[in-house]
Amino acid sequence: MDDSLETLNAIFSVLQIARAGSFRGAMRATGVGFRTLNGRVAFLEEKLGFSILHRTPDGIVLTSEGQQVLEGAEQIEAVLSRIQRLGKSFNNETEGEVMLATTEGMGTFWISPQLKTFSKQHPKIVIRLHPSMSVANMRRFEIDLAIQVLEPVLPEIKRVRLARLHLMLAAAPSYIARHGQPTKISDLKDHTFVFH
Repeated sequence: MDDSLETLNAIFSVLQIARAGSFRGAMRATGVGFRTLNGRVAFLEEKLGFSILHRTPDGIVLTSEGQQVLEGAEQIEAVLSRIQRLGKSFNNETEGEVMLATTEGMGTFWISPQLKTFSKQHPKIVIRLHPSMSVANMRRFEIDLAIQVLEPVLPEIKRVRLARLHLMLAAAPSYIARHGQPTKISDLKDHTFVFH
């Protein structure tokens, strides 16, 4: 099961905690309980593999990695705000078709569920998804918008960095039992990888 929405909730919780300077301040600002906020931070720390913040008597202190998460969260927030303003600029008479290229996971688990709400607000705008793990060829496929991992090469394309992507290695317990667990980078040459 894709956990993109849970990850986004956790990222925004970190943003709220950092802005408030403490869990208590974030609870007051958001109305979300401590256990939920704490659970989201723990989920994100486990997912990323590093500590995001330290608790002190005076509040919280972001780690250096946590500061990077905060910067990414602020960028995501800014992009979402621009998208919302764009939606408000449309009215029910605005019509047309928009071709949106995106990765399969983002398209399937995050964008697709949002389309129902968007279609109700803008019934004359058709969004056509082009999900692919390949970099979108914006000329050949006549793509209007693309959410992708690699930066586009066409100089005329306007780019906005949405987030930072962290990758990690994973293996089934049966694979580790058969081939052993690598303990240093040089061990990786003896292992098999599947790139998605």
